[in-house]
Amino acid sequence: MPGWQDPAYWNYVNDEIDALGKKISLSEFQDLETRNKLYREATELCIHDSIRLWVATRLDAYMLNPNLKGVTNDVGAGLRGTWNMREAWIPGKDTLVFGHLWVWTETTTWNWIGGFQDVYSVDVRKATYDSPVYRHPFTGLPMPFRASYEVETAGPFGKLTVPEGTYTWDAKEDKWVSVAGKEATSKITWDLSKYFNSKWHHGQPITIADILFFLASQIENTYDEDKAAMESAIAETVKVTLDKFVGIRILDEKTVEIYVNYWHFDPNYIAEFGSPLGVDYAMYYSETPPWELMAAMNELVFTKKQAAYGQTTAEKLGIPWLSVVLRDHAEMVKNVLEEFIQKGYFPENYFKLGDKLYATKDQALARYRAAVSWFNEHEHMQISNGPYYLNRFDSAAQYAELKAFRDPTYPFKPGDWYYGEPEMVEVIDVKVSDIIAGDEAVFTAELSGPGTLGAKYLIVNPATGQVLGFGEAEKISPTTFRIKLSKGFTWEIGPGTYNLVIGAYSDRVAFVSEAIESFSVLKREVAPATVTLTKSIVETTSIVSTVTAMPVEVIGIFAVILIVAVALTAILSRRMKKST
Repeated sequence: MPGWQDPAYWNYVNDEIDALGKKISLSEFQDLETRNKLYREATELCIHDSIRLWVATRLDAYMLNPNLKGVTNDVGAGLRGTWNMREAWIPGKDTLVFGHLWVWTETTTWNWIGGFQDVYSVDVRKATYDSPVYRHPFTGLPMPFRASYEVETAGPFGKLTVPEGTYTWDAKEDKWVSVAGKEATSKITWDLSKYFNSKWHHGQPITIADILFFLASQIENTYDEDKAAMESAIAETVKVTLDKFVGIRILDEKTVEIYVNYWHFDPNYIAEFGSPLGVDYAMYYSETPPWELMAAMNELVFTKKQAAYGQTTAEKLGIPWLSVVLRDHAEMVKNVLEEFIQKGYFPENYFKLGDKLYATKDQALARYRAAVSWFNEHEHMQISNGPYYLNRFDSAAQYAELKAFRDPTYPFKPGDWYYGEPEMVEVIDVKVSDIIAGDEAVFTAELSGPGTLGAKYLIVNPATGQVLGFGEAEKISPTTFRIKLSKGFTWEIGPGTYNLVIGAYSDRVAFVSEAIESFSVLKREVAPATVTLTKSIVETTSIVSTVTAMPVEVIGIFAVILIVAVALTAILSRRMKKST
C-alpha cells in the first residue's frame, strides 16, 4: 500500500484491500476461479476508494532508424522490454545508440538490494544481467530464461517432507542450519549450469557460493533485528515473501532444490517465486551480484553505516543512497574490498552447509582482487553476468556505455531471445439481426488468432451508457462463438437500438480485441405466454439496473476496461443533460 509501511510517510490503510492483496501475492487461493474472484473484489474496492488521481505518463520507446532489426514488441513493456537491447542490430553497424530522457537523476540508484527504482537505471541494467526466469513478451507469464526448472508440488492442501541435506540460514546463529524433516508445499529443482559454466564480467567464475551468500544475506538483513530496523522499508516488504522460504538443498555442481510454502495453479509461478537468484523485475534483491560485492556492501551499510541500501534509510540517517555506478560510492565499496584483502577476510560460515565448504579463502582473495581491478579500470562496481557489461558511466555527461561480453563461456548467441511481433486476436465478423421483443436472439462472432480463443460480450444501451447484460459467448467451433439472448431478456429491455460489444481473447497473447455491432429490438404488443419476466440471470444474460450496480465479479478482467468506458459515457451523458 502507499507509504511502504514506513511511519515517516503518509500511509493509506484499507484492511480489506490489504488482505485481498496479500492473498493474491502469496497465492492463497485454491484454483483459477478463486484467484480471479480475489482480483475482481480488490479491483472493485480500489475503484471505490480511488486514492490516486492518475495522469498519463508515457514510458514508451520508439525506433528512429528504419534499418533496425531484431526488435520484439513486448505486450507489457513495448520496445522497452529486456529483449531489444540484447537483440537489436543494424546491418553493417557495430554500435547502437539508445536515447533516454536521462541517464542519471538524483534518485537514479544502482544497487541490487534497494535500488533500480526508476526507468533510467532499469532500462540500462536489463542488458547487463540475466535473470533465471523472465516474463514471456506476448503472454506475460513466467518462463525459464537462463535457468531451467522442474516443479513438484503437494499444494494447495498437501505437504512435502523436506529431505536430509536441506538448509536455511539462521540469522541469530549466523550459520546454515538443517531443516530436514520439516514440511514444504512445493519443491523447485533448478538446473543452473548456464550460470555455473560461465563467468562474471570481471572474469571470476559464477558458483554456488554466489547463491548461498545472496540467500543468506536476504535472510540476515530481514530477520536480524538490528539490520531489519536499519533498513525497515526493505525488510518489512521482503519478509512477507521470505517467510515462505523453507530451505535449499545442493544436489551437485549444477543443480539445487528450493523448498517453499507456496502454491500456484501454474507451476511457472511457483518457480518464479522460488528463484535462488534475483529476478530483475522484483522490487528488492532484483539481481544476484558476485558474493564479494554483496559482502563489501553489507559491511559498508550495516557495520560502517556509511551508506544505505534504501532511499528511506538514506534520508533518515543523512547518508548516501548507495549507487555502485557513482565513482565515490563505488570507491567506498572498493576500499572495503581492499580491507578484506589486507585482513585476509573470509566469511566461511556463509559457505558451509553441514560438513561441506563451497568456497575457499584463496578463491575469496582472488575475487576481491578482481573486483578492485575492475574498479580501477571502469570506476564503478556494476559487475554482472549478462550479454553486455557496463564499460563506462558518467552521470555528469548523462552517458552510459555498454560493450558486448565476448567471453566464450557466455551461454547465449544473437537471436536466441528474438520474438518479433505477436500474432493478434481479431474479431473477423459479427452477425446480428433485428428481433421482436420477447423472441430469442442468436448472434455469432467469428474470431482469428493464436492459441485457444474465447469471447465475452456486453449488451449496452448506447443512449445512456447503461450495461444491460453480459456473459461468456458459447464456443461452437475453435473460432466461432454464439451469443444467445433469451426471450425474457429481449422482452425486459424492450424496443430500442442496442450495442453488442464483443471482447475476444487468447491464452497465447495478452491482448484483447473489441468489436461493436448495433441491433434493434422491435415492439410486440402482447407478451408471449412463454416469457418469464425476472431481474435475475436468464440463461447467460442478466439485467442490470445501473452501471454502478453491476457485479464486477461476474465478468472477466478484460471487461472491466469496457465497463469503465461505458460508465464514463453514461456520466458524460448525464452531465450534458444537466447542463441543458
